[in-house]
Amino acid sequence: EEGAFVVALNVLCMRVEERATSDERASRLEDVRTAVNGVVASGFGAASPLACEVSPARELVLTLEAAAQHNMVPPLVSLRRPCLLYTTILQLQKRAPLVAERGLGGGDAALERQALFGAAEAVRLARTLCDKHISSSRRRTSAAVAEVYVARLWLCLALHRRSAHLWLPLLPVVCPEAFGRDALLSRPEEAELLVALLQPLLHVAFSLPDSAAAARGEAPETEQPPPPAAAASPGGAAGPQAPPPPASKG
Repeated sequence: EEGAFVVALNVLCMRVEERATSDERASRLEDVRTAVNGVVASGFGAASPLACEVSPARELVLTLEAAAQHNMVPPLVSLRRPCLLYTTILQLQKRAPLVAERGLGGGDAALERQALFGAAEAVRLARTLCDKHISSSRRRTSAAVAEVYVARLWLCLALHRRSAHLWLPLLPVVCPEAFGRDALLSRPEEAELLVALLQPLLHVAFSLPDSAAAARGEAPETEQPPPPAAAASPGGAAGPQAPPPPASKG
């Protein structure tokens, strides 16, 4: 009887944990929906791009960071708490050639390769811009701060290039060991919904943070190429709205 009680208790604990993790995923998706709609309301049809370091774009970057890092697994060998998104995109950069050669197993191999190499090149660029900015500021910056800066610059580049919906789903494909079983990006249904939530961003132009533009030797950007042609939005002047996430399945 005692053994049966222990088994039943373990099953109950597992179900409670699964329900909590499911609720976390739903909450992250709802946060993304809210952040995307805030950006679309401000940036759809705007005369100038939204600066990534200014609200509401800043809130969107932080929200995407939290969604990407949901249930990420820390590296096995680490003497400190690393930026999990940084360590993952670094692996993406290193593995991109091999993964591209092997193929991602999707529908359009050419588009997949383009997205993969675009995401990998953005990691290199984000690291370069971070190094230039830190060296030019002549301030001592810890490695931990620099890693967070690179990861967020990578997300800014994803928004700037209208590629967030393409790059984020690559992370668990290229670096599956970085994610737990119940991570948002590891669950096909939630990952597909995240991609759908990010689709309205194709109608919004973003500019890189001034610090990144200065590190590239450029003036802050004031214009961007027009978004891809799309059907007229039913959302009116506010632009397309992100679809609501489903209720938690528990």
